[in-house]
Amino acid sequence: MLDRVLRRLRMKPLALDLFEKHPNLAVASRRFVWLVSPTLLYPYGKRTIAEHCLAEAILGGTQSSDNPVRAYVEGLLAKVTMLLEVRVTSGPQTWNPVTDQPLMTWLQDRPDAIVDNEAGPIQPLPVPRAFAASIALRVLDPLDYQFVPGLAGEAT
Repeated sequence: MLDRVLRRLRMKPLALDLFEKHPNLAVASRRFVWLVSPTLLYPYGKRTIAEHCLAEAILGGTQSSDNPVRAYVEGLLAKVTMLLEVRVTSGPQTWNPVTDQPLMTWLQDRPDAIVDNEAGPIQPLPVPRAFAASIALRVLDPLDYQFVPGLAGEAT
């Protein structure tokens, strides 16, 4: 699935070079794509949310000579609040990206699920930094928590 996103972005060579140097970023990227799905479109455009976030992350990581891992993590989380603008429901249940199964698993378990790009933001709207930190806990290696505001010192 990650490969599909990287091909659509036309960033596969850049990403693979970065992942070779920092394998933890490849793992985080795969987890992120599984969490948000490679097909979940952002309501205002033609790119998926995974594409938006990974493009920012890969560009940041490859352009940083200082700290590519920090730049990648910051880029990945910079647009993650886009998830709040999409609702995925199955009957009375609404997928919550912070507490529920990764979206790919959630959808497999609920074949009747509906993606609503016009329902407006999830309510109540969480604090963006706290939301990004919650997503980071789900996808990053604990050693990389140091690059997430609010998570520094959380690595065990």
